[in-house]
Amino acid sequence: MKNRQSLLVMLLLTLRLGANLFAQQQPDSDSFRIKEKLDAFMTELYERGQFTGAVLVSRRGKVVYEKTFGMADRKQKIPFTPDTQEYIGSVSKQMTAMGIMILKDRGKLTYGQSVRNYFPELAE
Repeated sequence: MKNRQSLLVMLLLTLRLGANLFAQQQPDSDSFRIKEKLDAFMTELYERGQFTGAVLVSRRGKVVYEKTFGMADRKQKIPFTPDTQEYIGSVSKQMTAMGIMILKDRGKLTYGQSVRNYFPELAE
């Protein structure tokens, strides 16, 4: 059940943040507003018991939000830190897919292109 909730949170964040990428570019001065909204959202999820973990959001190569929530190990009372290693399984597939869709929308690649165009060292 916890894995489902974590997956749901990751998917919601991916969709929410991905939608911002398609919206009109906002000046860097809006980073504070984005940080406030994201912090309120994540804090609410944590307080409802729907999320524990680490969150890092970057924009234009700069970290705009980084925060940890809850315990990495409840039995030993070890809190999450930005360096806590977590087994995320297949959760990153959705983020990779969203990134590819964004790049296609921006005309940077097509779905039919070979990955070897970008990583020629890969075997055929």
